[in-house]
Amino acid sequence: MARINSRKTGITLSYVSTIANTVIGLFMSVYYVRSVGKSEYGVYQSMASFLSYLTLLEFGLGSVMTRNISMCDKNSREDIDKNVSTIWNTSIGLSIAILSIATVFYLFIDKIYANSFNDSQIVSGKMIFMFMAIRMVFSFVSQGLKGAILGFERYGVTQLASLVHLIVRTMLAIAVLAVFHDMVMMTALDLASQIAVTLFLFFYCKHNLKLRFSVRFFSKQIFIASFPLAFALFLQTIVNTANNNVDKFVISVLLNPESVAVYSVAMYIYTTYSVLMTVPISQYMPQVAKDIKSGKSGMALTETMVSPCRLATVIGGAIMFGFISVGRSFIEVFYGNDYMEAWLIAVVIMVPMYIHMTDSILVNVLDVMQKRMASSLCQLGTTISNIILTVILVKCWGMIGGALATCVCTLLGQVLVLNIYYAKKINIRILWLYKESYKGILLCFVLATITALPVTFFISNSVVSLILGGVIFVAVSACTLMLFGLNAAEKKEITHTLHRFLPGRR
Repeated sequence: MARINSRKTGITLSYVSTIANTVIGLFMSVYYVRSVGKSEYGVYQSMASFLSYLTLLEFGLGSVMTRNISMCDKNSREDIDKNVSTIWNTSIGLSIAILSIATVFYLFIDKIYANSFNDSQIVSGKMIFMFMAIRMVFSFVSQGLKGAILGFERYGVTQLASLVHLIVRTMLAIAVLAVFHDMVMMTALDLASQIAVTLFLFFYCKHNLKLRFSVRFFSKQIFIASFPLAFALFLQTIVNTANNNVDKFVISVLLNPESVAVYSVAMYIYTTYSVLMTVPISQYMPQVAKDIKSGKSGMALTETMVSPCRLATVIGGAIMFGFISVGRSFIEVFYGNDYMEAWLIAVVIMVPMYIHMTDSILVNVLDVMQKRMASSLCQLGTTISNIILTVILVKCWGMIGGALATCVCTLLGQVLVLNIYYAKKINIRILWLYKESYKGILLCFVLATITALPVTFFISNSVVSLILGGVIFVAVSACTLMLFGLNAAEKKEITHTLHRFLPGRR
């Protein structure tokens, strides 16, 4: 159990799970398009975009649960029971609210999509929406359970559960689509698999962590104390939802399902990239809580952030610069020429987000210090601008207009304003942190891109250009990172990890 409780194991399992999810997700997204067609896949993505706004009601209770339990005295069962039960019962109440609002949305789908969907697409869309809404409720409840498990520093449990769920769900999905060729059946399968995961997490919390979920342990004081962080996370979710989903929603209303399908491919690539960069964030919450409780602040606290920031810089840089290098060939091979616009859309959104995600580990500091509210309010203003700008630019330039709107708002709200707040209000040495995070790494990826990018333009065969360009990018990146990009400790860690997997090196 010691191994599964270590943060390094948790992060490793997170990346294994995320990489597996990336590979399988890529295969499945292509499989979806080829199995059900561009139009039905567009309907599916339109409903997902429409429903995503209900995630605003989650209030970040998973993070609140982790934060509260991390700050608890683990020897005080009464304190733990009160925190767990308070957050749990709050999540149940919000789940009821989500279902109620989803029901209202369901009744208006016909009118909202009357000009962009035909009758059969509306019928399918309503069924897909219904299954998605119920699945969202179970997913929401499971976030609180995951937060509790992470608060007890059981870093690997949720990742193992996610990995098993991914493999089983993929095998069933292939079988379902092979027989039915229908996204309605696919969403029904997603609902069933989510229920199974939620039940596993619930029983793990009950039997392994001995947690009690009871109304009688509900604490008004804990609810009030948790509200500022929960409301700040609510505002943060508004920002993230708008930046990630407003484009697809506006495109689905102003353009057509085919455009949504193309944009969804770009957003899938972007989302995968974002998830890989954010893996260390939740895993470091308990450690950040300990550091702040021990009195670290200013430069001392900033120094503890360098390692996870450099990890995000390497992972994010490899994905983003790799996609810039061979992304056009990648899309042509896996999705076809009809989806080529997705490359430019994804790049436009990924570049500013790379800057932001480099220091995204700092959100843990805001959560622990109960300072998330101010940063969320700063970003809310730019999100409103994003919505307005998206509508204007989509009308003018179509899909690329939506990407440009998100790009501008990301630079303003999630980079400029937020980093000023970090520097001024919590005394983080933000410029020093960026310098240390990018030191050596950025140059390596730029050199690799300059070397590999011409391949996609001079070799007409997309398969050959993808393979050759990818090999060149990986080879140049790996060599330069090991020569001068990574520091001594990082090289040592990589060498040690490789030796563990080489024959005769155990």
